[in-house]
Amino acid sequence: MGSVRERLQQAPTLGDMAELLRREHGADRVSVARIDHGDATFEILASAGKALLGPGLRVPVALSTQIDLPAHGRAFAEPSFTDSAGWGRPIDILMLGLGFSSGCSLALGPPGRPVGALSLSCTRPHRDYDASLEALRCVADVVAERLDHAVRAPGVLVCHDDDLLAEGLARSIERRLGVRTRSCRAVADIPGAAPGEQPDIVLCAGHLAARALQAGARPGGAGALIVLASHDSPYDRQIAVRAGAAAYAVLDGDGPGVLEAIAAVAAGQAALPPGLGRGEAIAALTPREADVLLDLDDGLRYKDVARRRGITELTAKTYARSLFRKLGATSRTEAVNAARASGQLDALRRAAGPPAP
Repeated sequence: MGSVRERLQQAPTLGDMAELLRREHGADRVSVARIDHGDATFEILASAGKALLGPGLRVPVALSTQIDLPAHGRAFAEPSFTDSAGWGRPIDILMLGLGFSSGCSLALGPPGRPVGALSLSCTRPHRDYDASLEALRCVADVVAERLDHAVRAPGVLVCHDDDLLAEGLARSIERRLGVRTRSCRAVADIPGAAPGEQPDIVLCAGHLAARALQAGARPGGAGALIVLASHDSPYDRQIAVRAGAAAYAVLDGDGPGVLEAIAAVAAGQAALPPGLGRGEAIAALTPREADVLLDLDDGLRYKDVARRRGITELTAKTYARSLFRKLGATSRTEAVNAARASGQLDALRRAAGPPAP
């Protein structure tokens, strides 16, 4: 299987490194923290085992003995937290409450200004950590190098109005690629990020990107845009082209993958499928035309469309004729079928939400 050092070098992410070290040392938790000396805070970038602090949470270094000592270049080892007179800071107390009884940690990076801390914690007390610290010192440079890569990696923002999907995708990206990842519900939330937190890459749902384009906004803000489709369709591909996306990705596995698209964009490469946008011109319907198309798909007659939308029946027919022309159709059935075949109808339905009464 190779040495621990060799296996760490082959581990895909910091999280995989933490899990490898947790198993190797029989620990209940191993974490890798980034230390910011500018504001004296730390953030857990990767962990394995029992939960403690969630990813993305920035905490003052002074609140944790296990982080404070490595932040000042010193190793930490305590065989029994309960017997230690110096173990009483807020996060120390939290660890006791979660059942941790002993642990050790050491600095990662230059001795004078460590970039992080590698911590090992156990629920079993009275453990001798001398051998563990010595073994961790032998691989600390490998972990520090990967930590430095993770800190420099681009920030990713997942923009999707399905909260569960967005958060799950964000955590998967963070775990698999080792990059900082957040999520938001709407394109309007992207430019509102605090200064210095503007995402480098925005992974935006195709229907939200389409809605932003209709409103005259750029879906990705200042970040590199990846348009995300639930399944591959000519319409979502066209949205990617119209939005000036750097990449296009598909969730269902039948098209370009999300992780591959992010990795390509982070490397400065475009990840658009060959021929994307060629021969796939999709009509750009106005918001009113899109509403009428959805109503026709619902089986409404023109007088019912007029009632639902608060317009006259003549106006409803005018919008219908316009969208027929754009879709190359001569009837409502042809228009609905053409929009459905391109994927446009499905995207409009997702963007519109539940039908109006």
